[in-house]
Parts: sequence; structure tokens; C-alpha cells
Amino acid sequence: MLASLFNKGSHFVSSPLHIRYLSIEGITSSPLKVAFSVPKKRFKNATDRNRIKRQLREVYRLNKHHLEPNLIQSNTCVHCLFIYTSNEHPTFKQLEQAFTKLIDYFNSRL
Repeated sequence: MLASLFNKGSHFVSSPLHIRYLSIEGITSSPLKVAFSVPKKRFKNATDRNRIKRQLREVYRLNKHHLEPNLIQSNTCVHCLFIYTSNEHPTFKQLEQAFTKLIDYFNSRL
């Protein structure tokens, strides 16, 4: 599935987040499947990478209710990969602002 996400999927950048997504007609078990990635090239310590991924998961958990109803209504399943692309340690507020931009982009596309 990851290969088709990069080959057939679309992408969007809301600094410091880069999103790769693939829309699939028809809902499977859930309308939205997500994964998070922080490159080892940018953050050598696993604790730093894990902290950023934990923050991303929390931002997603708090804001996913803005996105899921539109997917259910349009009968679409979306697979998403969120990639953190900055070299700096983010604050929660920075991640939340970038994520809300991504949600606005998605809602305009559906």
C-alpha cells in the first residue's frame, strides 16, 4: 500500500508537514487511515523522532472530527502519510496550525 501511495497518490505541503494521500472509492473499515513519519536523516536520536510522532498523533486525535464526516458523506476512504520535514523541534501549536491547513485543503478537495 505504501508504494501505491507514492506512485498513484497526491501530495500537499503545509510547512513543516508534508502529506501524501490516496483516495479510494467506497469505505472499508474506516474512512481515514493515517501513518506518521519523521526522517532519521533529520533527527538522529530515536527519542526526538518518537516525541514528534507522538505530538503528531495527538494533533490528529484532537482534530480528526473535522475531516471524517466529509469522507463518510462522500463515501471515500483516504490513506494518508504525514511526514515532518523541518530540521527544528516543533511546538504543539506549530503542528496544530499546519494540520488545520491540511484539513482545510482536504475539505476543499472533497
